[in-house]
Amino acid sequence: AKAGLSVSVTDYHEHAVGAGSDAQAVCYVQVKDAEGGTWHGVGRHPDITLASLRAVASAASRLSRT
Repeated sequence: AKAGLSVSVTDYHEHAVGAGSDAQAVCYVQVKDAEGGTWHGVGRHPDITLASLRAVASAASRLSRT
């Protein structure tokens, strides 16, 4: 496994799934790695911040599998 991955978020979108107290945030990110490769990730969580972090982690996970 790779450690110390460096990525930059180049695109970000979010929306809600559901309504009221049952709503969840869904975030989509595009990141660029140090070599210029592009990776995508998606995160879902009731808290928008955690959904965003999950999306970045998802993209980083895809990158680390290469």
